[in-house]
Amino acid sequence: MNNLDQGWLTSECQIIDGIHSALLMLLEPGTNKLKKVAEWPGDSKSHIAELIPITKLACNQKKEVVNTEVAGSKADSNLYDYLAFPLIKQGKLHGIISLKITSRADLERSEIIERFNKDLNKQEQINHDCHSIKNNLETTSTPNDFYTSVVKLASAALELKTYEASSQVMISELASTLECERVSIGILKNKHIRVTSISNSASFDPRSNLVRDIANAMEEAIDQDSIISYCKGQQPGAFIDKAHADLSAHHDAISICTIPLIHNGEIYGAVILERSIDKVFDKTDLGLCEQFCSLMGPYLALMRSNESSLLDKTIKSTKTTVTKLFGFNNLRKKILATTCLFLIVYISIAEGDIQIKAPSVIEGLVQRMVAAPMDGYVSASTLRAGDIVKEGDVLAVLDDKDLELEHLKLTSNKQKLQREYRKAMANHERVQMRILSSQLEQTNADISLVDEQLARTQITSPFDGIIIDGDLSQALNSPVSRGEVLFKIAPLDGYRIILNVDEKNILHIDVGQTGLLALVSFPGETFPIVIEKITPVAQAENGGNSFRVEASLELTQQLLRPGMRGVGRVQAGKATYFWIWTHELLDWLRLWVWSWRP
Repeated sequence: MNNLDQGWLTSECQIIDGIHSALLMLLEPGTNKLKKVAEWPGDSKSHIAELIPITKLACNQKKEVVNTEVAGSKADSNLYDYLAFPLIKQGKLHGIISLKITSRADLERSEIIERFNKDLNKQEQINHDCHSIKNNLETTSTPNDFYTSVVKLASAALELKTYEASSQVMISELASTLECERVSIGILKNKHIRVTSISNSASFDPRSNLVRDIANAMEEAIDQDSIISYCKGQQPGAFIDKAHADLSAHHDAISICTIPLIHNGEIYGAVILERSIDKVFDKTDLGLCEQFCSLMGPYLALMRSNESSLLDKTIKSTKTTVTKLFGFNNLRKKILATTCLFLIVYISIAEGDIQIKAPSVIEGLVQRMVAAPMDGYVSASTLRAGDIVKEGDVLAVLDDKDLELEHLKLTSNKQKLQREYRKAMANHERVQMRILSSQLEQTNADISLVDEQLARTQITSPFDGIIIDGDLSQALNSPVSRGEVLFKIAPLDGYRIILNVDEKNILHIDVGQTGLLALVSFPGETFPIVIEKITPVAQAENGGNSFRVEASLELTQQLLRPGMRGVGRVQAGKATYFWIWTHELLDWLRLWVWSWRP
């Protein structure tokens, strides 16, 4: 297996959580056969065998293959996802990466695939550099020449899995190869060097004079963006080397060489080599160090970036974005960011009207029930719901045949009693006269009752208004009972608006507030309303609680009718646009946090 590929795959699997096993296979040059170049973990052949089928399937289909929520063994109750995705270069299949990971969402799997592709491109560039060096080595007749030393140093550092281990091996090999007393690596952070590794020292005090002088020498080379070679007793060169002279004087270093580390065109650290023997770093030594640092610099930067915490990655990404945003390039991004910033500031400062919306319905200010005055049958009715009536208009007529017959009977009886009364008066029968007089009075009372009942057979409107309920035109000759509601009538000169305000908005409603009403029947018109009364009792409706709020119309409109529905919008004061758009979410979040707070 290729040590570079194996080291890269091992590092990726250790950094990304939840990877159970991984396999990297590449096509052999000139053939269509896949060759295994790296696997993880290396000590478990059974796990790697599980990835072979999905690897072949991805190779045949030349596209990503995912098998989700696969149960583990009997002893393992976890669910796993198997995924394999091809590596495409210039439209051709280059290889396959297969993974067995703990089951997760589609977005997380996509992020893992994206990260592998991104990091693999960087790793292949490093592999390309190493292969180029090895190819040059094969064409050289001398086995112990310049490139042999570079490859030897690189191979020792690239085999390790972590930044700390790789950097420690790197400086130890440099110290041994170039006969140095001490080799150190420092990383640039917040415009200052922090020494991370010193050869032959497992630990060191970062506040010691030695570490501080080493950091000053590194910063001196980084500030001048150049390699600085210093030898005690020689004439000063073209670069400022005061910090190097102090390091040499205080710590017995005769020769010092500092090389900046570069990644993506930016200096992120430096390597400093110190010799206590009287031997100057010649051109061969400087060339070896420069080539080695050019090769290892991007690799160490990548490993250090992968091992950094999520917070550090976020800060670095933010700094990079801000730098690009406020630099001299990316005019489009700067305009977009400036616009977004302006909008955020505007909605945080500017105020707008708080508008509470609620479904509404129009009701008559007064509703009169017209009931049946007595038991009977419907004889006639020409009016129905929606008709406008005047006071005294006949709404319906009840059958009066029985009453007419009763009236005729009582009239005949009255005439009979009157004849008998006159006869008794002629015979001077006073007792009989009194009896007949009482019977006449009773008969007159019965006749008056029947007359009143006959008058009530015509059901009339009690005032001017509109019939909002009732239709007897389809119920002629049907019986009605005394007290049964036949019609509902509301006046046309008085309405009230009922708003069903959601309980989360009722706090902002108060008596006297104004608003507008839009009706389904007149979507292009609005009618001004004023809040008159708030009913402090919630009612369940449409899966939520609402409060009944009564409002009145400022101007009575002839077009309005009871029962019309629409939407009311109440002006409940002023607030910033940010509060208007987010207060419902913030209120819900505040309540949720409070409910879970211990």
